[in-house]
Amino acid sequence: MRTFDSLSEREILALAISLVSLGVGCASNVLSRKVEASADTFALRLTRDPEDFIGFQRRISIQNVGDPDPPGWYQVPFGTHPTTLERIGAGEAFGSK
Repeated sequence: MRTFDSLSEREILALAISLVSLGVGCASNVLSRKVEASADTFALRLTRDPEDFIGFQRRISIQNVGDPDPPGWYQVPFGTHPTTLERIGAGEAFGSK
């Protein structure tokens, strides 16, 4: 097994770039999820039709063979949109107002 001392400068640089990229990607995805949730809220306020919003979320999840509630360990680093269940929950919450 190689130790950290035996790594070349290129390998250390590649590792550093990979770690920074992962961190930036995670932060970017958090922002993306917030923007998408805001867009969902805007759509619900504009259409005032939570039933259709919920129906669309269900249909698109089935059509895309998506996981409606992916595990957190996957959603946090890779999820760019709110989960289907989060979106359906937002539609239900809007409808109950």
